[in-house]
Amino acid sequence: MVRIKPLGEGRKFCGHTTARMVYPRIAVINAGLGEPSDLSRYAVACAEHTQMFLVPANAVGAPVQQCLSLPRLEKIRKELRFWQILYNRAPSSRENRNATLNIENKVVVITGGASGLGLATAQMVIERGGKVAIFDLNEDLARQAAENLGSNARAYTVNVTDDASVQAGVDGAADDFGAIHGNVNCAGIGAAARTVGREGALDIAKFNFVIQVNLIGTFSTLSKCAAVMAKNEPIGDDQERGVIINTASVAAFDGQIGQAAYSASKAGVAGMTLPIARDLARNGIRICTIAPGIFETPMMAGAPDRVRDPLIEMVQFPHRLGNAVEFALLSQQIMENPYLNGETIRLDGGIRMQPK
Repeated sequence: MVRIKPLGEGRKFCGHTTARMVYPRIAVINAGLGEPSDLSRYAVACAEHTQMFLVPANAVGAPVQQCLSLPRLEKIRKELRFWQILYNRAPSSRENRNATLNIENKVVVITGGASGLGLATAQMVIERGGKVAIFDLNEDLARQAAENLGSNARAYTVNVTDDASVQAGVDGAADDFGAIHGNVNCAGIGAAARTVGREGALDIAKFNFVIQVNLIGTFSTLSKCAAVMAKNEPIGDDQERGVIINTASVAAFDGQIGQAAYSASKAGVAGMTLPIARDLARNGIRICTIAPGIFETPMMAGAPDRVRDPLIEMVQFPHRLGNAVEFALLSQQIMENPYLNGETIRLDGGIRMQPK
């Protein structure tokens, strides 16, 4: 029969002798968790995931069967906060921040950052003490956005379909800020044209342009940013160096009539997420993709009610179009949560697009 025995003289925890089971891989809890209110009434607190046990002095020498009670175990788990027991104590909020890509003082490159989803994400980064490099084709709009965001934001005129332009923007941001820690790709265009229309087959140049902006432009930017991130000093226990967030669309999965080119471009963005996560794992760089539903963006601002209303009707709840700040909130979570990687996340109010 396995019994519990004391580790030695003078080792106390909340008035109890620390002890361990005579069994391999059993660790001892001996840390300052404070005085749990009902600790003395229970024989053992168990965290089975780490096989840790805390035993009062009167349990020393007792059979293990007498020390474990499932109802008591459930209650004490709640009182001692199960996760406090793991690794002896819960990390403080400051330690948590240091173990992740804390946005404060980090540099984030945002394509399409002068408006819509990109601008909302830039505002989120600035509000949390970060710095942003706004990449946008509209020079005046980008400059105005940077001025409004303050001294921690800079504007760069970048055409994501031009590889040299992207490289110049990334080099400029790295030189101006000294590093790049994050990249959020929001630059994109929408286009609607049937595969075969009244004038025949879809002009392949139109199809190619959508692919160039939405897919090729995204990869061009993220790959160049990742090359700079790979030079960063690793952060925290996970040795993280950076994070990338791409923007796909629910059209990647629920493409409507006339969206062949757009759906193909966004499906490509979603499809390359996992392979890129695998490519960049050795560099300590994470990547996730957000697939938004229909959002209140400049792209939708000019749409008439006959276009907007059917789209809203497809949303389950909340019954409205998405707000750019909701995209920014998810971007924040991806940046700060170190276990999010290689995944495409739908942000769409439960919408499932109908054919038209």
